[in-house]
Amino acid sequence: MAETDPKLLLWRALKRSFSSKLAMSDAICEDGVEMPKELAAVIEHLKKWRTANNLSQAQATKVFNAAGLPVTLDSIQNWEIGRRSPTPLAALALAEFLNRNPRIKTPPVRRKKRNE
Repeated sequence: MAETDPKLLLWRALKRSFSSKLAMSDAICEDGVEMPKELAAVIEHLKKWRTANNLSQAQATKVFNAAGLPVTLDSIQNWEIGRRSPTPLAALALAEFLNRNPRIKTPPVRRKKRNE
């Protein structure tokens, strides 16, 4: 291909543009959306609540589901690393649950893997 081939020129321009955008941004998710700089207050509260109750993210999901909050493990993971934020309604429900239940009585038990 010649140096003046439009396809080659377009490819090089796109490659430079894409590389410079990745290098200049602080944090971009794999779907191209910038990650938030700070975690929402309710997510900070969630992390402290999990630590105080000695819960993994998976165990916290079970507690929320048992209480009627449809929270998935993926959601908790994405919220806690700052990839996503909960919707306003989810944040409100989560904050209300955390405030009403600072301590849980019996955390869900982790099951051992079959080969252990």
